[in-house]
Amino acid sequence: MSFVPAWLPELAEAVAGVRFEANGVETPIPATAFLRLKARLTTASATDPWSRWAQWFLADRATRTVAWDSELTVPICIESLLSEDTLDSLRRALRLAPTNALALARLARATLADTNNPCRVKEAEFLSRRVGELVP
Repeated sequence: MSFVPAWLPELAEAVAGVRFEANGVETPIPATAFLRLKARLTTASATDPWSRWAQWFLADRATRTVAWDSELTVPICIESLLSEDTLDSLRRALRLAPTNALALARLARATLADTNNPCRVKEAEFLSRRVGELVP
C-alpha cells in the first residue's frame, strides 16, 4: 500500500487556489504559495512514484512526457499523430496541444473530406478560423 505524501493536499489546494477549512469556509491560496511549492517539488531529489508524478505534473506541458511513467514526449507523440493524418489522430494531437496550428489546419482539411456529414463544413470553417487566429 502506498502512502500519500503530506505535500499532495497542499499541491491540490495550491493548484485550485483555495483551501476549505474544517468549518466549510473557503480561504484563498495566493499564487506565490503554488510557486514556492512548485520550486520545492521540482528540485527535490526523491525518486518515489509520488515525487516523480509531481515533477511530471509541474513540468512544461509542451515538452514533458505524455504520462508520468512514460518516456514518450509530447512533441514526439504529436509528430507521430500528425504523420497518421486521420481525423482520430489529429483530434488526439489537439488534445495534447490545442494551439497546434498545423494539427488544426490538417483537421480542417480532413473534416472537409468527410462528405458523409453535412455538419463537417461548419466544423471545418471553425477550425480554419482558429488557425487564422493562431497564425495571422
